[in-house]
Amino acid sequence: MIFFQVVVLMPFLFLYFQCHKYGRDTYHEDKISGLPDEILAEILSLLTFKEAIATSILSRRWRYLWTFITRKLSFDTRKRLCDKAFYQESFRRDVFKYRAKFVGWVNHVLKHHQCTTEVDQFRVCFSLGASYSANLDNWVKFAVEKRVRKLELNLTNFDGLSQRYPYVFTSVERLKLLPRNFTSLISLSLMSVDVTGEVVQYFLAECPFLEYLCVVHSTTISNLKIAGESLKLKCLDLYRCRPMENLEISAPNLVSFSYTGPKTDVPFKNVPLLSELRLGDEYCDSFIFEAPKHSFYFTQLEKLTLVLPLTASETEIFPLSLPKLSNLKQLELHIGITRGYPLDCFTAILEASPILSKFVMKLAFIDSMPDSQYMDLEWWSIGTSHPCLKEIEFVGFVGHRSDYGLALHLLETARSLERITFDTRHPGYVWGPDVFCDAFADKVPEDREFAKARARQLRSKLPAGADLVIV
Repeated sequence: MIFFQVVVLMPFLFLYFQCHKYGRDTYHEDKISGLPDEILAEILSLLTFKEAIATSILSRRWRYLWTFITRKLSFDTRKRLCDKAFYQESFRRDVFKYRAKFVGWVNHVLKHHQCTTEVDQFRVCFSLGASYSANLDNWVKFAVEKRVRKLELNLTNFDGLSQRYPYVFTSVERLKLLPRNFTSLISLSLMSVDVTGEVVQYFLAECPFLEYLCVVHSTTISNLKIAGESLKLKCLDLYRCRPMENLEISAPNLVSFSYTGPKTDVPFKNVPLLSELRLGDEYCDSFIFEAPKHSFYFTQLEKLTLVLPLTASETEIFPLSLPKLSNLKQLELHIGITRGYPLDCFTAILEASPILSKFVMKLAFIDSMPDSQYMDLEWWSIGTSHPCLKEIEFVGFVGHRSDYGLALHLLETARSLERITFDTRHPGYVWGPDVFCDAFADKVPEDREFAKARARQLRSKLPAGADLVIV
């Protein structure tokens, strides 16, 4: 993307600076500044929002061109501040200063924004809570008035956790007072925002083209009904909305569903196109340990992701077999487990997936068993072969008893394998979509050289023609 931006902008900026370097007698006129505002704003839209604003120093002509940008209004400095949160002790003392500066920046931009057409995307990604409700309400109102197509509020804390006192999203009554400009909305994402089921259902009713809906860390949703024959919704993500008691989904166009949260009754009533599923927490346990009650939609699934923090006792009672996942092509397991405990329990999922072509395992080891047990691999049996499995990836590979044994087992049973990857970096993002700091991985050091050496030992086990990748 950066290369594309440079290629597009270079001729224009080169001409502009040459005009000012040699004077108008040489180039007769500043041709780039003579372009219509709409074209210049479209060019600036190829940059990040901060880069676009930086062009205001070029000349008076450019000073307010950024205010006409329509493609994306993205306010996101969380990555830079996240690293500070981990590495600088002074960050906690200064966090209110950073928040005030961020809020002032957003308010300044919105005050000067002049575009009267639809805004493609409006994003606010920063750690803000209930004390900033008035500002956040105004930002939501701005987005609605601009007929935004994609609206995202990610107010998650810098450590990836939810806000202690979260912002409460505006009520249905207040939404009804705003201009009815919801027909353009195709994507709505609310993270660490308290929103009620009634508000979500209002958006579904008022946004006929809504295709993506994401709600993360809401403490006020207890009942949610996603239903309607005319719904265009294709992707639904619900993550740790803890009070959830009743969930019903009847969405004929739904393709992808992600749910991490309390155990509920199986929510699916009418989801004929559902093919991608991501589950975590208690509901994921139900999917594994109460598989028969879920089996009526197993055959629809083509991509499955399971987030499973397991205790030793749970590995011992893991089902020996599961209903067939006859169309599953890609399987991802995000596992938290004691290092040294066997992972052979997961072969039941593999054996239930006869046409599986890609398998990814992301491992976060919680603690360790005694070293003397690491190399004991007698608990593995060859079991069923996996004739369609072509790609395997281990993230968080440490090369001890658990993951080394599973890798060895797969190499012996996946005879059509084309590539296996061992990524020895810690998967700091394994527990959820809102943990975004690379710094998190550095907080859990692993002996990566040992892990890489163990991965190289498996080279001799590779099927003919297969590639070994070690990171």
